[in-house]
Amino acid sequence: MPVPNLQVGNPCLASPSLLMSQEAELPRLLVTTLELGNENPLEKVMPEVMISKGKNDDRLIFYVPKKDLEETIESLEFDTPEKWGGEVTLGDGQKFYLEPIAPPKLPITLRAKRAGGGD
Repeated sequence: MPVPNLQVGNPCLASPSLLMSQEAELPRLLVTTLELGNENPLEKVMPEVMISKGKNDDRLIFYVPKKDLEETIESLEFDTPEKWGGEVTLGDGQKFYLEPIAPPKLPITLRAKRAGGGD
């Protein structure tokens, strides 16, 4: 039995065990994709974001270059001299999570996970 075409956008109905029994050389991400069913692990990839101060005020700006998304940060879970980051709520309601770090010098580019709420 030939290994099905596994290109992006081409759904595969074969089970991971069937594919592995055919001695297919598959990256672990692909096998994980098949094990998860309808979930797309590429949607879970942490986007690189840039955070900077606004030009006319001290509001923080959250920018995701790949999405051309620029929003003000309405709330930041941790904003103390010891710890900065955590859950970030944007002006449009979207929420992201930044791994807490020592307060950075802005602008800064880092990875963010999408949290609940907003799309």
